[in-house]
Amino acid sequence: MKTLCKVLLVGNLGDKPVIKENQAGEKWTRLRVATNRSFLQDGQQKEETEWHTVFAYGKLAERCVAWLDKGRGVFVEGSLRSNEWTDKDGVVQRDRHIRAQEVHFMDRAQKREGEALATAA
Repeated sequence: MKTLCKVLLVGNLGDKPVIKENQAGEKWTRLRVATNRSFLQDGQQKEETEWHTVFAYGKLAERCVAWLDKGRGVFVEGSLRSNEWTDKDGVVQRDRHIRAQEVHFMDRAQKREGEALATAA
């Protein structure tokens, strides 16, 4: 049986992405994406924000850095990834993030020609 790990995320950027380069020379960027959820609790309307870490690589990273800014709406399609490492104090650390395959730029007010979609290529 085949399996599938796919994440679809619609939210807003918490900061401007910055291009970086790993030891192998591959360009990458990290997107911090906020999603909001509204719900009723004890008869009162509540809102909760969840932060997601998204990594984009190569040309996709370059397009994200060129076109995205803090507060912009994005639709991310990717897969969930896990990392585990031991820090300098010998404590095992774990995190989960999303590796983007596509990033759609959502805000129409700031839309410029050619920026509607960034895809990994």
